[in-house]
Amino acid sequence: MQKGRDLLQDTGIWDIYASVFDYPSLLVADEIGLFRVLESGPHDTEALLKALKVGRRALEALLPMLASLGLVRKVETQWHNTEDTRLFLLPSSEFYWGGMLSIGKKNTALFRELMNAVEAEVSGLKSSHVLGKSWREGDISSDLASTYAHGIHGQVSSSVTYAAGMDVFQTSFNILDVGAGAGSFSIAIANRNQNAKFTLLDLEPILNISRQYIKNAGLESRVTCHRANMFRDPWPRGFDGVLFSNILHDWSADECKFLLREAHGSLVPGGRIMIHEILMDDDQQGPPAAAAFSLTMLIRTEGKQYSYAEMSEMLVECGFRNPQKQKASGYYYIVTGEKP
Repeated sequence: MQKGRDLLQDTGIWDIYASVFDYPSLLVADEIGLFRVLESGPHDTEALLKALKVGRRALEALLPMLASLGLVRKVETQWHNTEDTRLFLLPSSEFYWGGMLSIGKKNTALFRELMNAVEAEVSGLKSSHVLGKSWREGDISSDLASTYAHGIHGQVSSSVTYAAGMDVFQTSFNILDVGAGAGSFSIAIANRNQNAKFTLLDLEPILNISRQYIKNAGLESRVTCHRANMFRDPWPRGFDGVLFSNILHDWSADECKFLLREAHGSLVPGGRIMIHEILMDDDQQGPPAAAAFSLTMLIRTEGKQYSYAEMSEMLVECGFRNPQKQKASGYYYIVTGEKP
């Protein structure tokens, strides 16, 4: 079985997913003048924000992708152009790709989506693609629930199957799965930890789909559903584990801290929070999958991919102790913290 688990590494598929953002990210950087600003010398993130007049979330999503492509690099706190950028991506260079970039901007749909998100943040408006409001208000259709629950189930199946065998999930026996979606993670853990029971917290249109997966797995006696809006309704209490899988990246830091405090309140003393996420590197220069996922969040939600440093800081601020991270499969990690 261990050999089978070791095969569940989907980094190759994530790399293909990330590659979709390569060229559009280059086009956005050219359009907003990022490389031209760095031509005058290294800038830290704060200086770039002032010079470019773009929103923080947009810039913090774009820079890691450009770094992973080898177009910028970070030395301590300062961002620099690379040699390729100086040769081919500056108007002052005789080798500037400007004409081809102009064609790309006219013919690349994802460039337009990214620019819309960048401009919406600058203007203080929400992107037309932001889904956060619908989830926060509990206003999602059955079709939208089906699309996302089934889609995310496919995306995370290998990762949660691998992670379910990790020791951290064998020592919690009453787990609240927040924003559970199809219930993929809880079902995977239940198949490995026969003594554990699970409560899936989500909106009713999502739970209608969760129940199908629970029934198909034959786990109705150990996996139950609790209908609630995680931002507006009271959370059930008395759990020794609270699980967030692919949830925190949808939300701003303030909203994440709200959710973490609610999780703290749902845990018994000594209980553990367990967070399943793709983490941005602490130096904000990749990996490509995290950078691409963060650009997806810029377009679709109100969040981003957080680094472990950011995640652990939020956990401590919200009352958890001893934050730790463990490598799961692919690009995923499990971040944990304990309630005193």
